[in-house]
Amino acid sequence: MDHIVLKLNFILCLPVAYLAAVALACTCYAILATTQSSIRHLPLPPGAKICWGHEKEVFSNQPGLTFRKWIRQLGLTFRIKAAFGAPDILVTSDPIAIAYILQKRIYDYHHSSIVRPRIARLLGKGLGWVEGEMEHKRMKRLAMPALTAENIKDMSSDVMNCVGQVIGELKDLVQKAISGMQINVLDWTGKATLNVVGRFAFLHDFEGGNSRDAKNILNARKTAVPVVTQYMAHLTLMLLRRFPILNHFPINVIRSQALAKRTIHAGVAKELIYRNRLLSRDNHETYSKDLLSRLLSAAAKGQITMAEVYEHISTFIISGFETTTTVVGFAAWELSRHSEKQARLREELLTVNGQPTYKDIHERLPYLDATLKEMSVIRL
Repeated sequence: MDHIVLKLNFILCLPVAYLAAVALACTCYAILATTQSSIRHLPLPPGAKICWGHEKEVFSNQPGLTFRKWIRQLGLTFRIKAAFGAPDILVTSDPIAIAYILQKRIYDYHHSSIVRPRIARLLGKGLGWVEGEMEHKRMKRLAMPALTAENIKDMSSDVMNCVGQVIGELKDLVQKAISGMQINVLDWTGKATLNVVGRFAFLHDFEGGNSRDAKNILNARKTAVPVVTQYMAHLTLMLLRRFPILNHFPINVIRSQALAKRTIHAGVAKELIYRNRLLSRDNHETYSKDLLSRLLSAAAKGQITMAEVYEHISTFIISGFETTTTVVGFAAWELSRHSEKQARLREELLTVNGQPTYKDIHERLPYLDATLKEMSVIRL
C-alpha cells in the first residue's frame, strides 16, 4: 500500500518538476542572453521588475510618458528589460541612428519573428511586411509612382474636397449640438482620412466616411482597438516576445488585430477590383497613375499575384488611415489644451486667402508643418 502511495505522489509531482525545470531553463537563458547581448553596456533605467521588466511601467502610463522620462535621465539611446526574461529591448530616439536604420541601411535591419506576423495581421503582406532589397525594390516600383509629389499635387484639390465634405458634416453637428454633447475627434479624423485614402489611392468614394464599406472599416477599428489596449492584450504581447510560437495560436487578442484587414478584403477590395475590371472591359479611360490601376496592371502582366493585390489594398488603406487619423486627431486635442499655440496657428492660416493650395501648404504655412511634424514624433 505504501508503495502505491509513493508511486502516486511521484506521478503527481512530475508536472511540478517539469514546470520548475522550464522556469529554471528560462532563467538561465535570460541571464546568459543578458551577459552576451550586444547592447549590454547601454544604460538601463532603474526599477525593473523580476517578472515584468520595464514593460508594465510603459503600459501603465500615458503613451510616450515613460520613455520621455527615461530619455531625460539616460539620453537618446538606452535599453530596457523585457518581461518574462526575454532579451533586453533597445530604445533609441537618436535621429542619426534612426536615419541610419530606416534610410541608409534599411535592407539590413529585418523585422523580428515577433513583429512580422503582427504586421501581416494588422496591415497585410505588403510593402511594410516584405524583407530584403529585391522584394522592397519590387514593391516600391509598383507603389511609388502613385505617391510622387507631382501626383499628390495633381490630386490636391480632390484631397481638399474629401476633407471639406467631412468638415461640413462636423460643422452641422456642432451647430445643432445640445449643451454637454461630447465629440470624439478621432471619429471625424478617421472619416476624413479614409475618404482621402480611398479617393487618392483607389479613385473610390467612401462618401465622407458614411458609405457601407467605410462604416464597416471604421467599426472594425473601433472593435479591435479596445481589445488590443486591454491589459490582457498587453500581457499577450509580452508573452509573444518570450514565446513567438503564440503567434500561430487562435488567441482572441491576436486574431482581433486582423479584423480591419479581413473587413477590407471581404468588402471594399473586391468592389474596387470588380469596378476596375468593368472599366477596362468597357474601354473606359482610367487614371493610370492611381495605385489600384498600377497594381492590377502588374497582376495582369504576372508581376504580382491577385493575393498580393488584396494585401496591398489593405496595407495602404489601414497604414494611411491609422497614421493620419492619429496625428491629426491628437494635433486637434493638443491645440485645444494650448490656446496660445492654437491662436498662433490660426493667425498663420488667416494669412492665406481662401482655401490653402498645395503651394501654400508647402511654402507659406511653416508653423502648420512644424505642428504636424511634432505630433508625428510624439504620437506615432
